[in-house]
Amino acid sequence: MSAHTTSEDKLVIINGGWGGDELTRAGRRGLSMWNASAFEDRGKYARLKQLGFNKLVILSESPYQNAMKIVNPGQTGIPRVMAKTFLTPLIEKWPVDYATDEVIIKEIP
Repeated sequence: MSAHTTSEDKLVIINGGWGGDELTRAGRRGLSMWNASAFEDRGKYARLKQLGFNKLVILSESPYQNAMKIVNPGQTGIPRVMAKTFLTPLIEKWPVDYATDEVIIKEIP
């Protein structure tokens, strides 16, 4: 994440969990969300822009986290949550700064 963003960027991370660990390790400022619903709400989207958020980072579930789930009996078929599953029709149109199966970084227009 730090290789594809700058220290001046303010990031919104989707699927980063509660702690903001990714932000701390990358030396970035930002906000962690569970999904992209805030961008679908005009008021929330406008507020995020007003607060200076300019990059959206969507993360896939870590392979380790997925492995911890599927070792439980009855949960072996749970698929790993990939970054692309969080894309909405609105976000899909935004400019891409970087994209792999593991992470998608988009500019917030």
